[in-house]
Amino acid sequence: MFKAQEMRILYLFSTADTSVSRVTLNQISALRKFYPALNIKIACINYDEKKSLLDSENIFKKKYYDNKIVNYIKSLLFIRKVKKTFCPDITISNQNAVTTYNCLVDSNDVKIGIFHAPNFQIKQRGFLPFFLNSLSLKWILPKL
Repeated sequence: MFKAQEMRILYLFSTADTSVSRVTLNQISALRKFYPALNIKIACINYDEKKSLLDSENIFKKKYYDNKIVNYIKSLLFIRKVKKTFCPDITISNQNAVTTYNCLVDSNDVKIGIFHAPNFQIKQRGFLPFFLNSLSLKWILPKL
């Protein structure tokens, strides 16, 4: 299929300091250590310099917008632009919202999502996030 040297991997990342983010960073560092020729890029949704676990250089960044609807739309457009620019073979995303954005952006790459108790954590945030997450799990995420 692809040689490791030719493969392009895009990691969609969220700024949040969570266990899923830390697992993602461990994967990236392991891939870079054992396969240094891989072309790995990181795109950070809702980038916040104060909360970020990422090195602020060599990544695509989209800042957070207070208006949630505008933030959702800007996030989708951001991922679409990054995918068109980088043309990844594989896109790996962490956390539910970022994985949903990954699925909604139409592209020819292989999409992989990393999950960590998504419904339980979302359920604690109220009815609307839980409802939207349930819709995503049922209708959008099966495209992974």
